[in-house]
Amino acid sequence: TTRAKKAARKKAATVAQEDSELYAQNLSLTSIETALSSEATYVSSAAVLSKFHMVDNGFKFKTPTARTISSLPATKPVITADSITHILRSDQIDTCYRKVVALQRKLNTVSENALAVNIPGFGVYSTKPLRTMKAWHAATKTNKLVEKALTWVNTIDFTLAMPSPFKVDEHPELIAKVKSIPLSSRK
Repeated sequence: TTRAKKAARKKAATVAQEDSELYAQNLSLTSIETALSSEATYVSSAAVLSKFHMVDNGFKFKTPTARTISSLPATKPVITADSITHILRSDQIDTCYRKVVALQRKLNTVSENALAVNIPGFGVYSTKPLRTMKAWHAATKTNKLVEKALTWVNTIDFTLAMPSPFKVDEHPELIAKVKSIPLSSRK
């Protein structure tokens, strides 16, 4: 219908605007890789990670096809992480990985780095950007848990009168410690 087409155009324009803003700030999947390298914490990564959003172009996600990079036609270049500013949804990334694993089983000797996934409507991605997107999802989930914990700690009133077995003193460095826990930590 005309309404659906208009909504799809509006959504595409919004996504394009977000992409151009990220390009203007020189942010891409490479920025996410940098933010998540080594011992990433809430403090070191939250500002960068929060600028990225999952893309929803308003069309059905078509089945991707996995291929070896060497068998790709010249008209389908692999998109580099420097030029990707959107994040696929988790289920879409999982679908792409299932295709990669199926091709690896079929070809036996091919490593994951030698494969790419052609995603209709998005382009051809190697497996490295997909891993980065998966790491973004995990880190974003952890950052939301940290924010939830910080909100919870800030709502506690440590001055309330309470029986001594239940009394807890406020730790002066608690918030700083929570923010500095590595994102990959199991704590």
